[in-house]
Amino acid sequence: MTPNKEDYLKAIYKLGGMEGLISNKQIAETLQIAPASVTEMLGKLKREGLIHYEPYKGSCLTPEGIQVAISLVRGHRLWEVFLMRHLGYSWSEAHEDAELLEHITPSRLTARLDKFLNYPAYCPHGSAIPHPDGQIDHAPLLTLNLLPMGATSHIRRVKEESHRLEEELAGLSNGTHGSNSIIEEKQKEIEVLKGRIAEEKVYSEELEGIINEKSTQKESSSREQKELFRKREELTGRISLLDKELFRLQSQKEKLDEWMEGHINYMWNEYELTFSTAKDLKNQEWTSLPEIKRMIQSLKEEIRKLGNVNVNAIEDYKEVSERYSFMKTQHDDLVAAEGTLLKIIDELDTGMRKQFEEKFREIRQEFDKVFKELFGGGRGTLELVEDEDILEAGIQIISQPPGKKLQNMMQLSGGEKALTAIALLFAIQNLKPSPFCLLDEIEAALDDSNVDRFAKYLHKLTKYTQFIVITHRRGTMLSADRLYGITMQEKGVSTLVSVNLIEEDLES
Repeated sequence: MTPNKEDYLKAIYKLGGMEGLISNKQIAETLQIAPASVTEMLGKLKREGLIHYEPYKGSCLTPEGIQVAISLVRGHRLWEVFLMRHLGYSWSEAHEDAELLEHITPSRLTARLDKFLNYPAYCPHGSAIPHPDGQIDHAPLLTLNLLPMGATSHIRRVKEESHRLEEELAGLSNGTHGSNSIIEEKQKEIEVLKGRIAEEKVYSEELEGIINEKSTQKESSSREQKELFRKREELTGRISLLDKELFRLQSQKEKLDEWMEGHINYMWNEYELTFSTAKDLKNQEWTSLPEIKRMIQSLKEEIRKLGNVNVNAIEDYKEVSERYSFMKTQHDDLVAAEGTLLKIIDELDTGMRKQFEEKFREIRQEFDKVFKELFGGGRGTLELVEDEDILEAGIQIISQPPGKKLQNMMQLSGGEKALTAIALLFAIQNLKPSPFCLLDEIEAALDDSNVDRFAKYLHKLTKYTQFIVITHRRGTMLSADRLYGITMQEKGVSTLVSVNLIEEDLES
C-alpha cells in the first residue's frame, strides 16, 4: 500500500523532524519504500507549507506541520511537545517521560511533575497543558510561593511548638499531677512563647511587606513578560510571513532552475552545445530577440532544404580524406616515378639510338669484310627499312656473291643463305668476341669448298674465343684441335672416343 501524506508527517515527526533535518533514506526505511519515491511527496508537502525540504540535505516540520503531526499521532506525543516547548526537554528525554505522563490523571499532575522534574514547576498565567485524551486543561500547574523558604519553615515550627505547649498546658490543668509551680512555669514559658510569637508576627509582617513588594515586582515582571510574549508573537508572525515568502521564492527559484535546465538540455539535444560554450559564442551585436528568432528560422529553413543529413558525414569525410591523402601521395609518387622513368627512357633511347647507329655501321663494315673472305669476293651489306624508327625498323641483309647481281638474301640458295648468316655471325663475333661459343651444325648446308673456307675462318677466331662445334662435316673436323665422338662397337654399348689433333700434329 502506498503511504499518504499523513504517513509521511507521522514518520518525520517520529524521526525527530521537530529538532533537525531527516534524510530521505531514513523516511524511506521507516515507510518501507524506495528512496526514489520519497522526493515527489516531500515536494508536495513543501508546497503545502507543512515541511521545510532541502534536496540532498533533508526535511523538517514547519509550525503548521507540527500541529498537523501532533493531531495525527497518539496522545502521549502531546506530552512530548509540552515537555520540549515549556520545560526545555530534548526530544529523546521528552519521548521517555511522555510514556509515563500518558497514564497520569489531571488531579495527580502537579505531584507527578514534581517527581519527574525534581524541582517546583511554574507555568505563568495558566499555560495550556495537553491532556492524554486530547483535551486542554487551562488550570495553573502550581502556585509560585514567593516567601523565603527559611522564614516560612521558622514560622511553621513556632506555631507547632506553641500549639504543642497549649495542649500540654491543658493536659496539666486537667490532670492529677498539675501543681501551681509547674503551671506558673508553664505560663511563663507560654508568655515567653507569646512574646516570641509576637516577635515572629512582627517579623512575619516585615516579611509580608517584602512579599507585597515582591508581588509588585512580580506584577511588573509579568507585564514585561506579557509585552515580551506579545513581541514574540509579532516576531513569530513576521517569521511565518517570511517563511511563506521564502517558500514562494524557493518555489519560483525551482521553476526557474527547471526552466534553465530545460533550455540547457534543449541546447545540447538540438545543437550539442553546453551553456558555457554557448556563452562564449554569444555575439554582442545580436540584441533584438525577434531578429534572432528570424535568423534561427531562416537557418533552419536552409538546413531543411539541404535534405537528409548523414549523421556519419564527419566520420565518412575523415575516412575518405585519409584515403584521398594516401592515394594522392601514391599518385604523386607514381607521377614522379613516371617522370623519372620517362626521363631515363629518353636517355636510354637516345643512348641506344646513338650506340645502335655506331654498332650497326661497324657491323655492316665488318659483315662486308667477312662476306668477301667467306665467299671469295662479292659484297655483303646491311640496310634499315626506311621511314621507320631506327630502334623498331627492320634490317635487310643484302648479299651479292661473286658473279651474281646484288639481290635480297631471300633470293639466294640454301647454301648461300647459310654462308651469309655465318658471315653475319662471324662479323658480330669479330667486333665483340665472346669467351665461349657453341655451334650446332651451322655449316651443314654448305658444300665442301665453302666448308673448308668456313673451317679456316673459324680457326682464325679461336685466338679470342673457344668454340665447341657439333658437326658431321669432314672439313670442319679436320680443322678442330680435339675431337670427341660416340661409337657403338658392340650392340647396346656406347663408347666415348676422343682424339687430340694438336698433339698428333706436334708428333708428326
